[in-house]
Amino acid sequence: MAQKSAVWGESLGQSKQNFVIAYILLVGVPIVALLLVLKVGRTIAAPLSVDGTWKVQAEPLDEAANSACLKALESADTLSISQSGKGLTLALNGGTSSTSSGNIEGTSISGTLRAPSSNGSCGGSGTLILAANVDANADPRSLMGTFTVDGCANCAALRFRAVRQGGNSKGARR
Repeated sequence: MAQKSAVWGESLGQSKQNFVIAYILLVGVPIVALLLVLKVGRTIAAPLSVDGTWKVQAEPLDEAANSACLKALESADTLSISQSGKGLTLALNGGTSSTSSGNIEGTSISGTLRAPSSNGSCGGSGTLILAANVDANADPRSLMGTFTVDGCANCAALRFRAVRQGGNSKGARR
């Protein structure tokens, strides 16, 4: 009988040891990992919010600049931006209906859009390059930038200014 209770005691001791090891692995390690993620996450800043609809005002193009490929953009009146982190989805409406992607770094926005149909008058790849800077201190926010045609040496840049419609989004990072 004494031998049986000694075996039972050893088995119970081994079981307790296994339980403690399992508890540390299944509870302790995830808690430590969570604390590390939270500590690292404190140092990450959210990108500037540019999500929304922007009212676009393009500067008139100089006829001598041979910018026929950008003429359709002069009538564009809105730029819609959907944002997920630093990634942007751009949609230009008005004279065109082109959707593409871009990104934001600090206050600089860059992206590409498919050029509107230009009947062969636009050289290069027919891809528009958007480069703009956000004035984060303005209320509502504003953009100033240019559209250029990728690979078109004869095309002038179309300068534009855009103002976000509806002001800053509630809860958006300024």
